[in-house]
Parts: sequence; structure tokens; C-alpha cells
Amino acid sequence: MPALLGAAVALVALPGAVALLRRRWLAAGGVALLLVAAVVLTRPAAPAAQSAPARIPFAGGQAFVDLAVAPASAGANHVYVTVLARDDSPARGVSYTAVLNSPGGKGKPVSVRDGQVMIPRTGEWELALTVRPADGAEETIYGVVDVAD
Repeated sequence: MPALLGAAVALVALPGAVALLRRRWLAAGGVALLLVAAVVLTRPAAPAAQSAPARIPFAGGQAFVDLAVAPASAGANHVYVTVLARDDSPARGVSYTAVLNSPGGKGKPVSVRDGQVMIPRTGEWELALTVRPADGAEETIYGVVDVAD
């Protein structure tokens, strides 16, 4: 009989234990949810969009220009130009100028100065990049920069 009495006591205490266990699991679940939310909400912002980098050959394929425009949207932009020799080493003594011509010829051309350009509106802008190697030869390379919102 004493064994049955012990079982009855354990059964009576069980509902309180279940409630305590339930509260602990809910609290642990709440903490886990807060941690997940903190990680998701504090992720770094996505990098600014840019035009797809382009590798453009010049000088009969003896050199290349790597070019990208970021963020490629209306407003202030950076123009990244790297002039490379055939072996992908930086070309020495090369200068360049860059001008963006407005879509459809509407408006004035915009000059790139010190890698910076203010693009007034969206559209497909024509880039004219004039490269001057150390030997004095000059070549103008043309491309299109798609400027989005």
C-alpha cells in the first residue's frame, strides 16, 4: 500500500511540474526568437549596385581597361578605371579621360573628374574613354553604362 501512496503523490505533483516545464520552454523559445531577430535585423546592408565590370581591349589587344561605375544610378557615381598591360600588370605612364554622353543625345555630355561623375538622369549613357599610353598613341573606346533609378 505505501507504494501506491507514493505513486499518487507523484501524480498529484506532476501537473505543477508540467506547468513549470512549459514556462521554461516558452521562455527559452522567446530568448531564441529574440536572438534570431537580432541577427536578422543587424545584418549589414547590401552593397551598392554597380555596373557590371567590363574588360575592354585596346592597342590591338596589347592592353586592357577594366571599368566599372558605382552605384550606376542617377546622382553621384564613382568611375573605376584600371589600365592593364597584356600580362595583367598595371600599365605605366597611361592617362585617360572619360565622358558620358546622354541617352539619345538629349543634354550635355558629363565629364568624369578624379573618378567622380554626377549623372543627372537614368538611361543608357554612352561612355567615351580616351586612353593615352606613354608612346603618345591615342585611342577612344566606347561603351554603354546603364544608369538605373
